[in-house]
Amino acid sequence: MDFKYIIDASRLNTGTCVYNKEDFALEYKIHGGWGDTYRELLLFYDTFTFAFDATSRKFISLDDYTNIDQWQKKDSIHLPEIDCTGTLIIENGFEDDDRYSYRIRPLYKYSKNIINIILIDKDIPFSKFYAISDDLIVGIFDNNITSCYILNTTFI
Repeated sequence: MDFKYIIDASRLNTGTCVYNKEDFALEYKIHGGWGDTYRELLLFYDTFTFAFDATSRKFISLDDYTNIDQWQKKDSIHLPEIDCTGTLIIENGFEDDDRYSYRIRPLYKYSKNIINIILIDKDIPFSKFYAISDDLIVGIFDNNITSCYILNTTFI
């Protein structure tokens, strides 16, 4: 499926990320992210999911069922240089269905309250990085989301 992402630089969103160790649940939600309907367009990377509002096509949340004991613990994680800041919108894609699955299992790295999730099976050094909220950065290369960085995660 061919997707095209755009960044609406007019607004920086805020959001909240929580990891529940007991439920293995990672959830990030944009504050006030829903449009007129409660219908989602979903991108799956194994159990990791990006959700977009079906009406506005804006990014609204991500979630995963993942065990922190399987993540790579790092002393530190270097944050990428930000190319642009704003709302992530999926402009093209989902013409035939409201969900799409990639056959990729995410790789998790974390340090303190920063989580880096790699969503590709090879190193892509040319991704552009977008701050799509005050604490969520996504990498995009060739109209594919390649990674994300979640800052200020609350672990419960």
